[in-house]
Amino acid sequence: MDAQRKPRVGMLASAWLLAVLVGACAMPGPVGNDHAATAECWACHGDRYEAVKAPDHVGLGYPRQCSACHDTSSWDAAVPDAHRETGSFPLLGRHLGTACSACHGTGDWGPLDPACVACHRDDYDGTTAPAHLASGFPTTCADCHHGFEAWVPATAGPHGPTDGFPLTGGHAGPTCKDCHGNASFADVPRTCDGCHSGDYDGSTNPGHSRLALPRTCLTCHTIQSWTGAVLGAYHRFPITGGKHAGAACATCHAAGQPWGTFTCLTCHEHSRTEMDNQHLGEVPGYTYDTAACYRCHPQGIAGD
Repeated sequence: MDAQRKPRVGMLASAWLLAVLVGACAMPGPVGNDHAATAECWACHGDRYEAVKAPDHVGLGYPRQCSACHDTSSWDAAVPDAHRETGSFPLLGRHLGTACSACHGTGDWGPLDPACVACHRDDYDGTTAPAHLASGFPTTCADCHHGFEAWVPATAGPHGPTDGFPLTGGHAGPTCKDCHGNASFADVPRTCDGCHSGDYDGSTNPGHSRLALPRTCLTCHTIQSWTGAVLGAYHRFPITGGKHAGAACATCHAAGQPWGTFTCLTCHEHSRTEMDNQHLGEVPGYTYDTAACYRCHPQGIAGD
């Protein structure tokens, strides 16, 4: 072999030997640190995998395909695609600091059930304030627990601001148990009277039962408080101004009579003879009684 060919053969042999030693890592590629876009990381980094203890890759049965968690620019930021911000199960809030083994155990690296209760059944079963299991609370945790920062504070989903029974005003303070007790989560009435019949029956100023006031509490009350009830805003006959303002319910609504029964003659003790003389012959269908008075004077004004 001549002198010119010996250096060339030596260079080829060296290149071949290097390729054998490093295997797939020697394949040319543009991805960080001159790594190839290949899954054969193990050929070079098997010893690193076995040595890592935080977390323990071998003990936890981590996949040997390093690219499942790492990229070729650094060992840091080892987050699987599924758990990245745009992944199917991003690790946010309290999940961010959770050890992989807490969910995956020691070997199940495939997709897990994403439902909260799949991991947090013990939290659900063990909760006593309120008792989720005994009260029949739904196991869809996100209905009440929003976000991943903590279990508390919980916002009862069926009672959110845009739901059918928002917990606002006076309803914002009671605990779940105050309304739900030990009953099934769904077996609670949504009408005021369903929960507040005792308040209705016990009221004496005015006596709701005695006056047969409507049991639709919102007719007079707001959800802020029982006090400050205003009937006038809902009263078909104006009692918020003029001589009728401030009149007690019993002034027109006799005790023990249905709410729709009333009298004008308690205050307006007209002379029947005088009224007859003014109305007979001029007002068709005139009679001297409250119903007729209201029919012609629905605003309580003499000339209307």
